[in-house]
Amino acid sequence: MVKENKTNTEKENKDDTKVNVEFSEQNKKESSEQSQEELNTQKEEIKNAELSEEEQLKLKVEELEDKLLRTTADFENYKKRLLKRSEEQIEYASDRMIIDILEVVDNFERAMEHGSKDSDVDSLYKGMELIYNQLVSFLNKYNVKKLDAVGEIFDPEYHEALMQIESEEFPEGTVAVEINKGYLKNNKVLRHSKVGVSNGEEKKESKKKDK
Repeated sequence: MVKENKTNTEKENKDDTKVNVEFSEQNKKESSEQSQEELNTQKEEIKNAELSEEEQLKLKVEELEDKLLRTTADFENYKKRLLKRSEEQIEYASDRMIIDILEVVDNFERAMEHGSKDSDVDSLYKGMELIYNQLVSFLNKYNVKKLDAVGEIFDPEYHEALMQIESEEFPEGTVAVEINKGYLKNNKVLRHSKVGVSNGEEKKESKKKDK
């Protein structure tokens, strides 16, 4: 009887141990499943956070692109306005110059009309002189001045040599004759003086003959 009780007790203990083992394994399994679920949740949250950051970056890029397009468009419009204003100013200056020239043309027409009716050379000369003075005044108005060349040392910055001239009056390398006048505008060369430059040969030859 005692032996039978002992056997039953051992059996019960084994059953309890088995149950405990199974319960422990179940707990481990549930714990593992719970940990995996938490890990998956964390991964999903990270993924969502990354997607959100990418979307924000995309929106930021789109915003910057929009600002760039607007700035580019504004700058193009500014350039067009500036170009138009510059063209208008140039056109206005040209119009003023033409108006001044037309006054000279008017005087030429009057002089020609007067010359065809009157053979008085003196009157015609005075009319031409009047027109000439008007032209000089017109040039002065636009800061255009004649460039004196005769008697000056030849300077390629201001003079254009067309020929060499034998001269006793002017030493070698000096402008002896002016073919076309040069002009300065705001102290800058507008047109070079076309000149003949003395080579002093006549003076040298005359000295040789004297000897």
